[in-house]
Amino acid sequence: MTENITSISDPTVSFKVTEKLVAFYKKHKKEMCKFKIPIPKNILEIDSKNEILLKISDIEWLNEFLKHKRKVVLGDFEPLTGKSLDKEIYSLLHSENIPHVKREQELSELYLHELLDTSTFLLPKNEVIPRNPVLEARIERLKKEQEERDYKAMTRNIQSSRVFRKDDTVACELNMMNRHLIAVGQFIVSVGAGFAFGFLGVEYMIGNLDFGFRLLLGIACALTIALAEFYFLAKHLSEEETVLNEGSGSSNRREKPHKD
Repeated sequence: MTENITSISDPTVSFKVTEKLVAFYKKHKKEMCKFKIPIPKNILEIDSKNEILLKISDIEWLNEFLKHKRKVVLGDFEPLTGKSLDKEIYSLLHSENIPHVKREQELSELYLHELLDTSTFLLPKNEVIPRNPVLEARIERLKKEQEERDYKAMTRNIQSSRVFRKDDTVACELNMMNRHLIAVGQFIVSVGAGFAFGFLGVEYMIGNLDFGFRLLLGIACALTIALAEFYFLAKHLSEEETVLNEGSGSSNRREKPHKD
């Protein structure tokens, strides 16, 4: 599902608190609270159980405090001369706690990159707007219908049996042939009856007539009836063809899926 992404509303970069920073805070908590710049709220809550995220302003305050702390540490060591220097050298040679080494260790803890070396940066993210479920369902339905139309278009010439037509059955063909045979039989009977009426019927009504005249009357009646039968037969066949075409067209329309 495709998601709608908006612009970033809050561009603030956050930092996760490291264990080294928590230990440093516990060690220098009193000094931080007495610092000339008020301590931020997030710094005060570093040692709490809740996960605290530091902002850029918190990091800037921490950097200022570290600068101040470095000045204090460096200011504790004043240059020595004369006898005081000799005593200091003698004490260094016979002592395990060397002030210079201790000072270097303290200074190594007073740099921002040392406290944040394992920290994780949390970059701002775009807000995701969920799509309308009704619109999503409609899109899926339209996709399925389009896929069905494409599939039927590809298999139209391969699987012709998918489109069922009533006139494709054997029974329908036999019924149509029987109707045509009946129509031809009716035509023959009608023409024969017309010829019999003109050849024999007129003689029975009027009396004895010449053979040639009776034959002419029979042919005239037969031709008249034949022309009338031809007209009605052609009209009947035309109506049947129209009905068949409409039936096949309706079956094709039933197979065609609905378009929205």
